[in-house]
Amino acid sequence: MEDSSDYNARVVFNAGTSNVDVYIDNVSLINVLPGDFNLDNCVKFDDLDVLTSEWLKEESGLIADLQENGRIDFNDFAIFAESFKFPCSTTLVTEKDAKSVLVPTSDIGYDWIGNAEPYDVNGWDQIKVSDCPSGVGYENNPGDAINYTDLIAHDVGAQMSGIMTSCYIRIPFVLDIDPNELNSLTLKIRYDDGFVAYINGQVLTRDNFDAPIPPMPDWNDNADNGHADAEARLLQPFRVNRIDDPNVFNALQPGDNILAIHGLNVSTGSSDFLISAQLHAGN
Repeated sequence: MEDSSDYNARVVFNAGTSNVDVYIDNVSLINVLPGDFNLDNCVKFDDLDVLTSEWLKEESGLIADLQENGRIDFNDFAIFAESFKFPCSTTLVTEKDAKSVLVPTSDIGYDWIGNAEPYDVNGWDQIKVSDCPSGVGYENNPGDAINYTDLIAHDVGAQMSGIMTSCYIRIPFVLDIDPNELNSLTLKIRYDDGFVAYINGQVLTRDNFDAPIPPMPDWNDNADNGHADAEARLLQPFRVNRIDDPNVFNALQPGDNILAIHGLNVSTGSSDFLISAQLHAGN
């Protein structure tokens, strides 16, 4: 459920368990895990005169008694809330979004990853698609049982196959909410064979490229390992939380931002290559 609306609810957290009982409008029960939503308007134990011990016993399953002073005598720890808000998941980048693509033939530095905007993309291929396929890549064996032909909108085979293992992709996006409200970023990506992803010059996530960063990957670097075609076709999620990597969240800004992806093939002799990505943010 992805919804930023407020609901009247009773929420019960039980110590020693991972379960949370949520009663929306005192009608339905939803089982969720801690951290799946934000609480506000928390009710103090002293103010729980709206509840009765009968409700607690019959609907929450807890054994609790209301004392004369309005306090609750629990045999276990519990917290109640009057309302809660499910997290709002915002799509920042879709696979069909406009993008700039370059297969480098020499070192062009690192300004392209979004740390020196506005960046001049003169000489880059400008890709705009209205529907799938929407990926960047090439496929030398379209007759194979598993291939990428149906996923590729921009074919870079002439520039990469037998020649180059790197491909640069820049995807602009607009952030119309306060970046400080975001606590997670999830890159969902189809990739063959590896990648390093950046937001406004800060590393977001990567796979199949294990060298220390910095320094940034070179213009002619390659992936450390191959990525099986069947897996590469699927959107693989890479989630980053603010608490684990605050730098990439601090790089976000209201308005214009850049998702930059350095796509990496395992070798110049590879028969295929693919990059196609989405970006989602959560509060």
